[in-house]
Amino acid sequence: MVSNFLGSSVSKLLSLALSRLISEVAKRIIFKDRHLVIVVDDVTRALGLEGIDIYVKNLLNLLEESLSTYEVSTALIIAMTSEGLSKDLPSRHTHASLVMMWNLLEKPFSELAYQLSPPNNEIVEHAWYLTNGNPRMLIELASGFNRDLATWLKSNYESKIKGTTTALSKEVIEEITNDLDTLINYPELAKP
Repeated sequence: MVSNFLGSSVSKLLSLALSRLISEVAKRIIFKDRHLVIVVDDVTRALGLEGIDIYVKNLLNLLEESLSTYEVSTALIIAMTSEGLSKDLPSRHTHASLVMMWNLLEKPFSELAYQLSPPNNEIVEHAWYLTNGNPRMLIELASGFNRDLATWLKSNYESKIKGTTTALSKEVIEEITNDLDTLINYPELAKP
């Protein structure tokens, strides 16, 4: 709808907006001989998969512009997405490098947990164990469930696990529990 109204692709508009934002920041901060890192979080949902190719190219243009116009020492653009299908599109570009990130190691997870003001150390330890270091789950636990592990577990069990486990045999559940990587053998579990 936005594309039709403005007569331009949404990905181009997002890229131009990001370029303009960097330009405005450069008026206040001198980038020359400094390291510049630009982090773009989850634009896939706004763009749709059809806009990713153009957006990756526009990010390359922004990277080149940052290096030449602002004379930065180094420039890096990190574009994150939670959409699994979108990783195939940028991987076709030689200037794009894909890294899969998911969970945090125990120390960074604990550091994040303590920033969320847990009531005690035990909550942090249990959260690490129960979430396997997943920062999204930690934030959900802290903000949505007020750090109440029992309520959070019950909610996750009822909404996510209960339906799946009743459809699986005991052997399959044991196999997945013992080695999470075996989930790759059950692609039907990835479907919503």
